[in-house]
Amino acid sequence: MSEEAEAPKPFYRRGWFIAASIVFVVLVLPRLLGFGSAESGPAPSSSAPADISFESLGCLEVSTTLLDGIGQGFDGSTLTGKAAGFDAPDFADVRFITLEFIPDGESDAQTALFATNDDNLSDDVINGLIIPVDGFALEFSDWGDAKNLDISASDKGAAESRNCLALLDQ
Repeated sequence: MSEEAEAPKPFYRRGWFIAASIVFVVLVLPRLLGFGSAESGPAPSSSAPADISFESLGCLEVSTTLLDGIGQGFDGSTLTGKAAGFDAPDFADVRFITLEFIPDGESDAQTALFATNDDNLSDDVINGLIIPVDGFALEFSDWGDAKNLDISASDKGAAESRNCLALLDQ
């Protein structure tokens, strides 16, 4: 009765593991590596998801009244009428506005970044300060430099405002 009990096989030599490995290699691994079946169609583009829109990004419409108000500070340059805003999450009640303009004597449109504490960018009432933020806003407008304010084009919301303006072209 000194028969020794046979040791169990390691899991990787068991039938269930071998079958699961074959299924994984044949069906799952190719899809993970991007070799989907012909029925799956082309892989979605990773550059810009299709569901991104002006509204879904949180972009803010800029009223013609506010845009005209900012435009009064431009001397010799022409606004194109395109503008978009975005909340500045690092500041209380501050919104960035990116607008498109054509500098005097040039043919290519440029963008300028402003900040405002106007409570509603889309209404016809201007009730906030207008502050130039980037170099184009400072160079081509006469809104002046708010040196005592710590606000810049690298703050959160500034790049998003520029992205919102780009969405208006789509």
